[in-house]
Amino acid sequence: MSDISDTIKGFYSDFILRDLLSFVTPGAIVVFSLVFALWESWEKIIYTLCLIPWPVWILIFGFFYLTGLTLQIIGESICCFKFPPKKYQNIYRDINKKINEDDNGNSIPVDKEKQYTKDFDFKEEFQNSKYYAEFRLPFIKKTENNSTERKIHERFVVIMQASGNSAIAFLLASIIGLICAINSGLHSIPWIIYTIICFAVFLLLRKNFKIHRQRLLEWELENQIPK
Repeated sequence: MSDISDTIKGFYSDFILRDLLSFVTPGAIVVFSLVFALWESWEKIIYTLCLIPWPVWILIFGFFYLTGLTLQIIGESICCFKFPPKKYQNIYRDINKKINEDDNGNSIPVDKEKQYTKDFDFKEEFQNSKYYAEFRLPFIKKTENNSTERKIHERFVVIMQASGNSAIAFLLASIIGLICAINSGLHSIPWIIYTIICFAVFLLLRKNFKIHRQRLLEWELENQIPK
């Protein structure tokens, strides 16, 4: 029984929260906005969806997922959706910066000639960032044996990621709605309402992204303090 419970919890935390909410749902918002803009009939859309066999839905959800990943890439190119925030992305290649520890746990200057001598297949900017040095690494070290703090941290990550990607999705949906409103002429009132609602949701989700981005940083910083 416990194995089944663990499986359900793992499915919920590992798939539902991170993938379904952060990628599949935002991707579906954009895709269905485009579909409705092209067809302009809920009846036709629902009728067509009912005809789709369930194995095909696996491919459709995969397409939603890839669309959601694309939205995250778009969000990373917009300053207000960056994580970590830009002020934490400065590269540590300065010998005056102290991010290492000696045998006694004291900070020692970074030797930029000897630091990060391991060869990687990619440019390792993230490992050299202020966020990684002052927030992420200390948090991982302090909470390696505490699953409660890790779970709360994961929840902040999921909410932040889902809010950011969904905000981009609703922004694109509002743009689609605006284009349809312009093309609809006298019949544009439903599209205008749709556009206003989507843009309002975009603003709310953008604010929620910023709130949980800050909560995530504060949680990582708070848990560096020994209890």
